[in-house]
Amino acid sequence: MVKAPDRAGARPYPFSIEGKALIPSVVPIIAAGGPYDVAVLTYNVPADSLLNIAAQIEDAAGTAQRAPLSLVGRTSADDAGGVKLLFTFAPPQLARGDYSLVVNLPQKDGNQRQVKLPFRVN
Repeated sequence: MVKAPDRAGARPYPFSIEGKALIPSVVPIIAAGGPYDVAVLTYNVPADSLLNIAAQIEDAAGTAQRAPLSLVGRTSADDAGGVKLLFTFAPPQLARGDYSLVVNLPQKDGNQRQVKLPFRVN
């Protein structure tokens, strides 16, 4: 995938952290082990709750296990209140198949929002 050139007057490319462009993938294909970088673009996540983010891995049948996910970086909130979070994800030994990395993000109103990030193990 190639990032299109910037156009005059266009908003900044949203998939970048500290000047490094990230190319999103709908269903990344990974090998067990890793580690892999995972970027999550958020809104309305209180800064003081970033250390309390929980994650799990779900297989196609919905069986869940703890996900080794570590927050390694974040941006300051932009004008719209968006914060980009960068995690390191080192999945355990997983059988070939389809999975989701489920990240539970606390919201400012006290509720939790689940973000499901599908991936495939080959």
